Amino acid sequence: MPENPQYRPVENAQETGPMEPAKELSMDDALIQKLESIVKAEMADERFGVSELADAVAMSRSHLHRRLSSIIGVSTSQFIRSIRLERGMELLRQDVGNVSEVAYRVGFASNTYFTRCFNEAYGFPPGEARKRGLEEPAKESSFSDKAQISNQEGSKPLVPFFEAFHPSSSEELVREVFVAMAEVKPSLQKFLLVEEDEGEVLDIRLLAYQIIKSYPWVIGVELRRLFSANLLDKLELRYKQLSRTVDRMVEVLSFILTSEWLRCRELGGVQKVDAKALEYGLNPQSREDRVRWIRTLDEVLKKSGQPGFLNEWEDILTPAFYRELEDWSLLKTPDQWFQEAAADSVAQMEQTTVFLLKKCAFLVDYKMVHVSAIEVRKRKFTQARFNHRLRLLNSTDAQFKSMDELAETFSDSGSVLLLRSIKDTGDYLNLSPFIVDTQDAEIGLLRSAGLRSDIYLFQSLSEDSAMYQGANGQAEQDFMKWEHWNDLSLEFNRIKGEAE
Repeated sequence: MPENPQYRPVENAQETGPMEPAKELSMDDALIQKLESIVKAEMADERFGVSELADAVAMSRSHLHRRLSSIIGVSTSQFIRSIRLERGMELLRQDVGNVSEVAYRVGFASNTYFTRCFNEAYGFPPGEARKRGLEEPAKESSFSDKAQISNQEGSKPLVPFFEAFHPSSSEELVREVFVAMAEVKPSLQKFLLVEEDEGEVLDIRLLAYQIIKSYPWVIGVELRRLFSANLLDKLELRYKQLSRTVDRMVEVLSFILTSEWLRCRELGGVQKVDAKALEYGLNPQSREDRVRWIRTLDEVLKKSGQPGFLNEWEDILTPAFYRELEDWSLLKTPDQWFQEAAADSVAQMEQTTVFLLKKCAFLVDYKMVHVSAIEVRKRKFTQARFNHRLRLLNSTDAQFKSMDELAETFSDSGSVLLLRSIKDTGDYLNLSPFIVDTQDAEIGLLRSAGLRSDIYLFQSLSEDSAMYQGANGQAEQDFMKWEHWNDLSLEFNRIKGEAE
């Protein structure tokens, strides 16, 4: 791992004795060598990370993590970083450039981050690498050697997994997700600009703040809890929050995809779904049910060939996406937590969290809003216009911004919508009845129904209950007692009518 030089790979080891017959590589050795060669080939690409390496060997991120941790005791991100740092050490000792130039050549976008990682791994700053290399050449061992030793001894990795969990682990999560967001929304790039030569340091808290604010609140609220500093050294709490964050993202993706399918049904050309499959969608009993429902909708929409509201589905619903979801469905839920494998479980769930956050990065280019009311504005001899009272459901503290938007066309009132632009309320995806905003309701009526002022997400539906859960984490509530249940019920009946 990067914090321990004993895991650094080495190239071109010199022979110290007579040539021995080549031994056939074990599957573990072959995998490690293949991974090393892939990383080295992509060394200069700062965007090459865990997802790209997993795709290159046709594995999910979680599966690759488990293989690496069992063979050499490091996570995938640590494996990649260690190879980059080792190459950086070689270039610095050869005096081929200054620290900044070497950092960029080995795939570090930030000179400051490279310096910190280098210092953690080797115990001295990169500026001293050449001097120390001349005085005392480093004794190195390759990842492949480490795999062979582990296989021969049948022992567990020498470095405990819990050593990987310190503040820099959260920094990597924030950095990786923010870079993915900035690719979708280039205006965010300004938050990555610092004058390192002037001693400025990138404030990771600022990036975390922007991540929370940019995602819809139903996801952002989970990220706010996840980025809390008091979770860093509490593995059980961190695992539970990572798990809740992933569950929420999969939920939201399934709601958006279901709404996409319903929209395409209205436009025509998209088939109905099997009644049993719809039951998985409306009453998921497990993670596997949610994955099954997403697959069903994906297949139906692809068969139609009809363009959807979101242009990103082709990039989201990939084989790598499904591999990750399948691995996620096998991970332990928070109530199945067991301390013996705590660190490994946290690492796997964190990788899944990063993967899905990057997949969901497209959401920062859309606006999730609640249209509380639409008023017709028309004067004599003029065309009617429609004033939308909107509440933007993106924030860091649930104090949502309200605004009026006058448009030539109208959308759906009393609904939560996904908009491409606030300025075009006629171009939308209606997420009702899966996401419901109760913040306009009278407090007395909410209390009589056992509800609160919140954004609620649909959980399950039966003849005698319609269960929703608030984004702020309160227990599930039955919406059949709410004054607007009849409106929601009509929408659910329409959805049921789309099954065959």
